[in-house]
Amino acid sequence: MNKSILALYTLLWMSLPLQVYSIDVGFSLKPYMVMACLVLLLGVRRFRIHSASVPEITLCFFYIFYMSSFVWSTYIESSIRMALLIVINIFCFIVIRFTLIDAIFRMGGRQFLRHLSISYLFVFVVGFVLYVYGVKQVFGVAGYEGAIVGSVLVDKGIPRFVAFSLDPNICSLFLILPLFYFLFNRDRGGWVCFLFMLALVLATWSRAGFAALIMSFFFVAILSLPAITLRKLCFVIFLCLVAVIAVNFVLQVPGVEEMLQKRIDGAGRASGRFSAWSNAIEIFQENWLFGIGLYSFLQWNIKYFGDAHHVHNMYLDILVESGVVGATLYLIFVAVFFFQILLVRRMEIFSFLVSLSVFSFVMVGTLTAATHEGFIFNIILIMVLGRFYGVRYNGLCFNTGGRYIDIFPTQGRAA
Repeated sequence: MNKSILALYTLLWMSLPLQVYSIDVGFSLKPYMVMACLVLLLGVRRFRIHSASVPEITLCFFYIFYMSSFVWSTYIESSIRMALLIVINIFCFIVIRFTLIDAIFRMGGRQFLRHLSISYLFVFVVGFVLYVYGVKQVFGVAGYEGAIVGSVLVDKGIPRFVAFSLDPNICSLFLILPLFYFLFNRDRGGWVCFLFMLALVLATWSRAGFAALIMSFFFVAILSLPAITLRKLCFVIFLCLVAVIAVNFVLQVPGVEEMLQKRIDGAGRASGRFSAWSNAIEIFQENWLFGIGLYSFLQWNIKYFGDAHHVHNMYLDILVESGVVGATLYLIFVAVFFFQILLVRRMEIFSFLVSLSVFSFVMVGTLTAATHEGFIFNIILIMVLGRFYGVRYNGLCFNTGGRYIDIFPTQGRAA
């Protein structure tokens, strides 16, 4: 693959986690939006819109309905503003999807994933250096609560790793891609990279991230049972013992146990999310069919409950704002999305896709992320890889002739 084109694509992918460099222009203009335009301008002759898979089509139907809900929104200005942001995101991710397809076809799936993971690893190594700097700055110093120093967010006295994001939970969505790649592929030094990424996930102090990580491992273990050997089982048991010893050692470090206790104590309140979820259910019961309209929950929550919080749950967001109709469209997308993954036969790729999918869909249960680039990038990458590695199955066709429309030519496809 042409090195200059690959470098341009890589800069686009690496710009996705760089939220701190956003510019407020009425909406948050993010680096990946600028890079997507640049990629399109410089590579317009290469640009193609490849045929869509069924999961991609169902996702488009959902977003079309979700955007159209501004028509019946009480707060039409905020709804229209969010609808325009979704349109911008759709444009950007059409470009990003093309770069993923082009790179995978020319490099091969495994080489592409390796390149993408190493690129993200570089971003987070820089983030880690800034984290060390930030911890030194805030350690033992009052007055930093809620501030981001380096790549540290000070939250209730806890130095949480955010890299170049604004939220530790969002940061986890980006960290997890290279983590799962290095876990399931036998690259030289892969285990060191995996442990480094795992340490960064733990440094986010994200309860949702920990829960999503555990569920990801659980689902992979269940779905991979036929491939589990005694050697692998003994290795997993050994890793668990090492983890227990490491946790016990870390808890001896002054202040760590206190920070852990703060996160455990806050779990019962879910940082105020439970009250917002309760309010969302009440609003949904009064507007159950079509919902209250796109990006309207915050204003409804303030008006009727005096609570200035977002719902912080993507599924409740969709249910409240687009009603049963929108939620049904989204459930159809989720169903065909996971069905496509089940058609993947290569074990390491299957494990990677399942882990990334479970983590992403569990994680957004604590985030307002239906239009967030971290979540959307993960699911688009999964859909493209799922189609690249999936078996040909006529039930997933989308043309009148009943033929499988492949986004990649059969001839010359790299492994």
